[in-house]
Amino acid sequence: MATTEAAAGTLAGRDPVLLRRIHEVMVLTHAVEDRMVAMYRGGDLLGSLYTGHWHEAISAGAASALRPDDYLAPIHRDLGAHLWRGMEAWQVMASFMGKATSPTGVKRPGVSGGLRS
Repeated sequence: MATTEAAAGTLAGRDPVLLRRIHEVMVLTHAVEDRMVAMYRGGDLLGSLYTGHWHEAISAGAASALRPDDYLAPIHRDLGAHLWRGMEAWQVMASFMGKATSPTGVKRPGVSGGLRS
């Protein structure tokens, strides 16, 4: 069986809208983290940076399986979960830069305790 046929068989019966959204969040996660790496190397981010590069499917996929009223406690490599729940890329950047306009105010970058989406 060709690889394409095997892959198509595993997607049978899946919601194409959900699959597309998971893919979009995975791509956005990687793009935002690429930008954050460049900013970190340029000295524009506070503290340290630990990316979830090449693990985007874990946070996006896990977050996609939750109900809207489920609690989510993402950590430093789970940017995709934040993006899945509606956090915007600019909010992520503002948080990592310690800006007052971030969802966390000027708390430690990457920490979003108390946020509800």
